[in-house]
Parts: sequence; C-alpha cells; structure tokens
Amino acid sequence: MIVVDASALVKYVLHEEKWDVVGAYVRKMRPLYSIDHVVKEVGNAIWKHCYLRKIIAVDEAVKLYQAF
Repeated sequence: MIVVDASALVKYVLHEEKWDVVGAYVRKMRPLYSIDHVVKEVGNAIWKHCYLRKIIAVDEAVKLYQAF
C-alpha cells in the first residue's frame, strides 16, 4: 500500500523541484491512498500559485485542478 500526502501531490501537479521522482510513484504504484482532504489541500496550492503568487494563469489552474 502506498500512501501519498498532499505535499507530494502538489509537487507532482505543479511540477515543482523533483516532481518526476514523485511522478514515478504516482504513475506506477497502485492502489494509491490518501486522506480525504487531500483534494482541498492540492486545490488550495493551485489557487495560491495562480492568485497569490501569479505563477500560473487562471485557465492553467483550472485545467490542473480538473485533471487532478
């Protein structure tokens, strides 16, 4: 069983440093488990990158959240 926390998923979704290492686990290991509020935490990180830090555009933020 592989448990993934929100910080690892944020790193993968937003392509932060060493995201490819996390990506190897996300893509290959099944099943993946996490706590139920991980969706809120990842969504909040995407929002921060878009609205507060202005790192990504709104349309990209929406696409990332929907893909997640």
